Amino acid sequence: MQKNKMNVQEYELSIEVTVKKGYILSGQSMYTGDNVLIGVYVEKAFLSSGAIAIFQRYHRSENVTFSGVKEISIHMKNGKVYNLWYDCEDKTVSYNEQTDEAVTYILFAETIPLKKIEAIEIEGQKFEI
Repeated sequence: MQKNKMNVQEYELSIEVTVKKGYILSGQSMYTGDNVLIGVYVEKAFLSSGAIAIFQRYHRSENVTFSGVKEISIHMKNGKVYNLWYDCEDKTVSYNEQTDEAVTYILFAETIPLKKIEAIEIEGQKFEI
């Protein structure tokens, strides 16, 4: 007699944070090399215990290079603060030139339990979890 085995998959939870805020970031003109201000609208962020993805839309008047939103922190309930741009394993910014949409993706240097997160801070504004 053959026993049926059940496949159990664990799904990691994530937290969606609705941001819907505009910010001004600095970039560099591809033509002149001068610093250029860029309007960015952060729509939302998805946070898991190992990474964060921040969805944003840019408003730019010329071709510029930029690194996306850098001021991203996680505040823990125990008072510890992680500056994700610097305290991370890896980071990437993907950009769609047709839609002016970008995603900043940051892989954490260590696992952060979601239930211990108090807030996420983006460009100086705190969003309680």
